[in-house]
Amino acid sequence: MIQRDLTHGSERQHLLAMSIPTIWGILAIMAMHLADTWYVGQLGTDALAAMGFTFPVVMIIGSLAFGVGTGTSAVIAQAIGSERTDWVRSYSTQSLIIALAIALVFAVVGLLTLEPVFRLLGAPERLLPLIRDYMGVWYLGGFLVVVPMVGNAGIRAAGNTRLPSYVMMGVALTNLVLDPVFIFGLFGFPRMELQGAALATLCAYVVACTIMLYVLGVKLKFLSLQALRQGVVQSWRDILRIAVPSAGTNLIAPVATAITTWLIAQYGADAIAGYSIAARIESLGLIAFGALATSLAPFAGQNWGARKLDRLNRALDLSFRFAWLWGLLFAVLLWVAAEPLIGLFTRDPEAIAAAKHYLYIVPVTFGLLGTIMMTSSVSNGTGNPHPALLMTLLRLLLVYLPLAWLLSQWLGLEGIFLANAVANVLVGVGAFLWIKRKCRRGTNARQAEQRRKAMWEERYATDEYLFGTEPNDFLREHAAELPVGDTLSIGEGEGRNAVFLAGLGHRVTALDASAAALEKARKLAREKQVDIETVHNNLDNYRFEARRWDTVVSIFCHMPVQMRRRLHQQVVKALRPGGIFILEAYTPAQLKYGTGGPPVEALMMNLASLREELKGLEFIHALETTREIHEGKWHHGMSAVVQVIARRVG
Repeated sequence: MIQRDLTHGSERQHLLAMSIPTIWGILAIMAMHLADTWYVGQLGTDALAAMGFTFPVVMIIGSLAFGVGTGTSAVIAQAIGSERTDWVRSYSTQSLIIALAIALVFAVVGLLTLEPVFRLLGAPERLLPLIRDYMGVWYLGGFLVVVPMVGNAGIRAAGNTRLPSYVMMGVALTNLVLDPVFIFGLFGFPRMELQGAALATLCAYVVACTIMLYVLGVKLKFLSLQALRQGVVQSWRDILRIAVPSAGTNLIAPVATAITTWLIAQYGADAIAGYSIAARIESLGLIAFGALATSLAPFAGQNWGARKLDRLNRALDLSFRFAWLWGLLFAVLLWVAAEPLIGLFTRDPEAIAAAKHYLYIVPVTFGLLGTIMMTSSVSNGTGNPHPALLMTLLRLLLVYLPLAWLLSQWLGLEGIFLANAVANVLVGVGAFLWIKRKCRRGTNARQAEQRRKAMWEERYATDEYLFGTEPNDFLREHAAELPVGDTLSIGEGEGRNAVFLAGLGHRVTALDASAAALEKARKLAREKQVDIETVHNNLDNYRFEARRWDTVVSIFCHMPVQMRRRLHQQVVKALRPGGIFILEAYTPAQLKYGTGGPPVEALMMNLASLREELKGLEFIHALETTREIHEGKWHHGMSAVVQVIARRVG
């Protein structure tokens, strides 16, 4: 099922093998846009201007699709890394439905508001018929562009960047062939001009859509009819949780570019021309960063899902070193060859001067811009898109644009370019410090988790039942209040509570991170002649299906605060309406008794925090108390506990 398992093997080889095809894919798309521009330019200035007015709208749709693709890639890669095959299919299937929904909404709204929107963008009346010709076709077939963008993100999540790149190269080649045929009416086809340009693009994307669906559905088996019905709400929530901030991140850049263009326009048309040339030259150097960042996201997702943070940390270090080295080399190249490169585009001395100023100032900070891109990619890939959004907001809206206006008052055009460099430095350094701190904390937490797991494996690796074979007293006392049905016992350990509930008719699934404990649970079940299902999984990796359980049991299941909060939030969603969550745990006051439980206050629970974590449940029983506990040799004596019984109402 997995095209490339990114959780094993050389980090360098994985990133290199994924990045090189991505570079070709990016170049293919750039070539396609250049071909469109050249062919449409043969129709005259008005046609070219009309197509120019469509760019902001097409860019918005592309940003939304890219955002959904980012969310899709992140959740699929994490599901692959944690070996949750059912959720891979659910995410893949539902992501295409989300993409289709976005395209259809845009088509309806776009067609109904076509002329008012483009008038608002400043299009003169004489261009509106030409814009209508292009966008009328594009809106109707926009789903052919959006759906492959999202589907290809799912393929990349599986570690295969080669196929999406080949598909994009095929799209570019098909578009290159069809453009003159449809635009100018060759080989018996009618002359369609701008309508033909849009139609050629959409026909090219039919190829992409067909290949993408075949690969996802047949080769990877990422699509299924069952996924149309199961896990729908949870899949949409997980994808959009990343997609919405990611789309916002992508929408900020064109806004900042528009404002930058307005600022530079104050210095004349030559300044705009020089800036445009410099930006195009700059984009060639940034292709490598974009390709590596695109490859880093699925790598981060798979290894985050597999909890292999050491691999993620090493890959990030490799990416940073490449960004700094390539940024320095490209800056030196531009210092040496700026004038001849600019001369390929213009002979105007004022435009050349403006472009030279940009290429002498900004590229020296490309390494730190690459740092921002890599950090954002890892953030999105690990399912945390908000830092990427914050970095973009800081760099473009809070640092660059205000500083560009301020410095332009003192230094003129060069002040705008200097502001760009300063923003790259400030946010790049901040991004580096933040992500390294996060990696250190994650590695430390992972190591602590591994030590805890090893400790419990060692403790459970005896014939003795550490906590006895009888159920917890609190659970026994309230067992009659629990719905008899599908029951999940988290942190079950050696099976005493699961076996007890199975004896009452519950269909019990016992979840624990210790294989040794679950083996003893199965042994106890055989002795008591009951059936239980056991699941060996870390609690932070386990995927709770929405509305799956009638009862969820948590008896002395202590874990780090952040993990516990996430788990309890999932428990709320996992309960069916009327379902019950029952919990008993130690409070911080237990430390003075020393009769059981973890020796760290941070792992304890209290009623106030549980009420916050279990929002959405109606508390039936909620109590902090002290009581005698006699459960094997590890829980024995007077103890301070918190007890909760809570019901999901709707």
